Amino acid sequence: MPVLDSLDDIPADATVYPPYWKDHLKEPLTQEVVNKQKELNLNIGTLNTKIKVDEDVLVFSSIGNRTLFNDSGFFSNVFRVINPLILDNLSNRQKGLNLSKTIGIHIRGTDRLRNSVKRDQGIQYMAMNAMMNGSFSGKAMVVVSDDSGSIEVWKRFYPLTTVFSKLSLKTTSASRTGIHTIKKEDLPVSKDEMNVEMLTDFFTLAFCERILTTCKDSRFAQEARRLHPQVNIILGNG
Repeated sequence: MPVLDSLDDIPADATVYPPYWKDHLKEPLTQEVVNKQKELNLNIGTLNTKIKVDEDVLVFSSIGNRTLFNDSGFFSNVFRVINPLILDNLSNRQKGLNLSKTIGIHIRGTDRLRNSVKRDQGIQYMAMNAMMNGSFSGKAMVVVSDDSGSIEVWKRFYPLTTVFSKLSLKTTSASRTGIHTIKKEDLPVSKDEMNVEMLTDFFTLAFCERILTTCKDSRFAQEARRLHPQVNIILGNG
């Protein structure tokens, strides 16, 4: 299978499956398209292996498909972070903080917990969990989050916690919706800046000795835990 640097490298006469994408390869998969997937014969989230496909381009939309690839070591063999902004941000965060001896906290809230009582209860539970994991024995704590309101609650328990995710928190301070649902023109910064911070936050968590989260099914925290043993290799430090 050829490796292309851009969609522009796909020949104009290339055949595409499903046919809908022939003239839409550069367009995003919108909710409107998802709603019409049967009408458009897209089979989003499903790759029908019984169908023989001879087209040049195969488009697979993975919405709703959250299968885990169990071999985390695979990523350490083939995946490297080279973006200098991410690497520089991580280096700056390491200054004065030994993340490998730190408790990492992921507080997720804007698209999950709309009930403030449940949110506060979840944070209280995590605060007690942090205590059991060494927060009162000299271990520093760092927090990444997309919810400014939840951060305020957390700081009542641990006011000295180092809080990152400044762009995300700035964005949610005036909005109670998930950042991923906000249109790019409504963001105070560019999507690229948001992505750089998100990846910096992810690898910050992956560095930490222990990773706690308010949502048990948080994929962000789960994957950070899974890649913790390989984080130095992925970042080119080992």
